[in-house]
Amino acid sequence: TTCNGVYARDRFYFLLDPFSVDSLRGFIPENILLKGKLVSAGIFEDIKESLTVMPDLSLGFVHYMPEGGQPIYSGKGRFYNTVTLSNDCFRGNGKLDYITAELKSADFMLYPDSAFAIVDRVLIEAQVGETEYPDVEGSTSSMLWDIASNTMSFNTIGGEPYKLYNNLLQLDGELRYSPEKMSAGGTLINGQGKITSGDFMLKQKVFTADSCS
Repeated sequence: TTCNGVYARDRFYFLLDPFSVDSLRGFIPENILLKGKLVSAGIFEDIKESLTVMPDLSLGFVHYMPEGGQPIYSGKGRFYNTVTLSNDCFRGNGKLDYITAELKSADFMLYPDSAFAIVDRVLIEAQVGETEYPDVEGSTSSMLWDIASNTMSFNTIGGEPYKLYNNLLQLDGELRYSPEKMSAGGTLINGQGKITSGDFMLKQKVFTADSCS
């Protein structure tokens, strides 16, 4: 399956090892075991696995990552636990480490140009240095990772604001996160005070806004 054209056949495919079949008499689909490797259009390095019949009757596999995880998208992040290939596309179940963030979900949708998930919570550690970030804590959120720009964006599902700067500020809006910067669009709340802007720049100790109200 190409999942409605999301996966190009010349970049995302399963390369089978040579095999032979003695006879189709008595053939049992559940006994299929075809060794080979998945070439995943740069999502992961080639994954050595065996194709079997999945619950949706497609050929696929469940692959268990090594204990230390595996680089994802050419090392832009690191993924832990399992990935599954079937007619239901290419999905992950586990933990994704990205810069200083730790994100967990039972269903990461993994595409060549992006990844999407409903993550259990958003936890980002503060970072100081050439690139600065404040600490961020948030509840269940949608996460979209654009690979070309290497930027993640988060929006809360339950409507609870994100807590920033050890909860000195709260963000009601979208959080955007990359190796170069952290930005946001929405309303920053400090007690009874509120500032709204489409482009907050968030650093470890201060924030700025292009325009606000």
